[in-house]
Parts: sequence; C-alpha cells; structure tokens
Amino acid sequence: MQTQIQKTIGTALSLVVVFSVVAVTTFSGNNTPDATMTTTASPTAQTQTKTTTTQGTTTTASPVSRFQGDEEDGEDDGGGATTKPVPPPVKVSIPPADTTKKTVSMYVDGTYTATGSYDSPGGYDQLDVSVTLKNDIIVATSVSNFQGGRTSQRYMNMFASGYQTYVVGKNIANVQLSRVSGSSLTPAGFNDALAQIKSKAKA
Repeated sequence: MQTQIQKTIGTALSLVVVFSVVAVTTFSGNNTPDATMTTTASPTAQTQTKTTTTQGTTTTASPVSRFQGDEEDGEDDGGGATTKPVPPPVKVSIPPADTTKKTVSMYVDGTYTATGSYDSPGGYDQLDVSVTLKNDIIVATSVSNFQGGRTSQRYMNMFASGYQTYVVGKNIANVQLSRVSGSSLTPAGFNDALAQIKSKAKA
C-alpha cells in the first residue's frame, strides 16, 4: 500500500514537472524580449537607443541619427558649417588711354626753293633759298646764287656762315630772321624767300 502511494506521488510530481516545463516554455514564447526605446534629442539630430533584454542578456543598439545622410555629405552635426572657398576676384587690366596728341601738319613734306630779294645801299639784291620740310620742321637748308654788289656779297657770305643755327630743327611757321652774323639786310631776303616756300608747301 505504501509503495502504491509512493508511485502515485512520483507520478504526480512528474506531471507537475512536465506542466511546469510547458508553462515556462509557453511563458517564454508569449513574452518577447523586453525592448525599451529611449529617444535622446540633440541640438542637431534625434538619436534612438534600443535596449533588448533576453534571458538575462542585455543588448544595446548603436544610436541611429536621423540626419546620417547629412553627416555623410560632410555637414558638421556639432553646429559648424562647411563653407565653400570663394574664388579670388578677377582683375581686369585696362590699358592707359593714349594721351599723345596727333598733330596735323600744316605743310607738305618735301624740298622747296625760292628766290628772295631785298633792298640794300648798293641797290636791289637777291639770293636763292632751299628748304627741306619734314612734319613742318626744317631739316635742311642752303642759300646760293648771291646777286649784288661787292659789299652785299660780303654780307651775304657772313649770313650764310651762321644762319642755319636759327633755321634747322625749327618749325617753318616760327622762323623769322632779323640780324645774323652782323648782317641785317640779307636776312630780309631770306625771309622773303621763306614766305614763298610757305605758300608752295601749304597743305
């Protein structure tokens, strides 16, 4: 009889153990791993932390940023800004204006001759004058064929020896001789010939 009771108790205990195992298994299946969602707000993005507890083991997922794409694009989540380099200003070189005034010649370039005449104590005297012009400037000149008395010839030679200093390199419009190398009448004949040359060379 006692043995039969012990068998009954043993069977009952076995059933209890079986039911206990079934209950624990069922309980474990119905209760999924406890998940706790923690949301942390930061100045630039909200991150989510997921903590999972399964049978005594705790697993923490790494934070996920909503603006992860922005970080990949190179933007700074710490509040800084990435600025694009500004190209240097382009310097345009402007050439200076041409301030050189172009002068218009009043006379045509070339070599001109004329015979000048003047009155002297010995009578009517003459001399031939040759002038070469370049941009209104006398670049060469000569006098010849003196016609007059002996005294006039002497003064003409005196004039010829020194007049070029007052003529060559000068603008023909500004040349007007008076007394040259002690000769005061011969320059009058030169001025007469130069007036004729101006008329011929007028542009």
